[in-house]
Amino acid sequence: QQVEAFVDILSLLEGELGLHEGTLRFEAMIETPQVVLGANGLSALPLLIDAGRGRLVAAHFGTYDYTAGLGITAAHQRMRHPACDFAKQMMQVAYAGTGIWLSDGSTAVLPVPLHRAVPGSPLTAAQAIENRASVHAAWRLHYEDVRHSLAGGFYQGWDLHPAQLVTRYAAV
Repeated sequence: QQVEAFVDILSLLEGELGLHEGTLRFEAMIETPQVVLGANGLSALPLLIDAGRGRLVAAHFGTYDYTAGLGITAAHQRMRHPACDFAKQMMQVAYAGTGIWLSDGSTAVLPVPLHRAVPGSPLTAAQAIENRASVHAAWRLHYEDVRHSLAGGFYQGWDLHPAQLVTRYAAV
């Protein structure tokens, strides 16, 4: 119903702005377990196609909201969690052959230093080592997440920090 209402608003906007019908399109976030599979045993994923009336162009997986919705604690919310693989496979099945682009979620562990120098107080040698290790670990995690996405047929994903582009390009 939300998608249908949104499509109606887009249609009204097109009329007000003098745009051709169907010009305005949108992308959906798949981030609640009930969209993937409801308590009635049905998936709402295919329903989004009809509700979108040709305007739905992509579906993005929301890793962290999805896993939180399943009661998975933050310590275990990650792209390669088996629950995420299940949801993404459901998305693939629902949208196969429809032309709807799929996009995987993001790696929330960012490749940034743990410690920052302040004027008059440079980093210690131990802090510099911890910074390097932290950035390298985050790059490794992101690289492995991207490779997992590619192997699973998700060829687009989100990057939350410019330093993640390094590992995305390396993974691709």
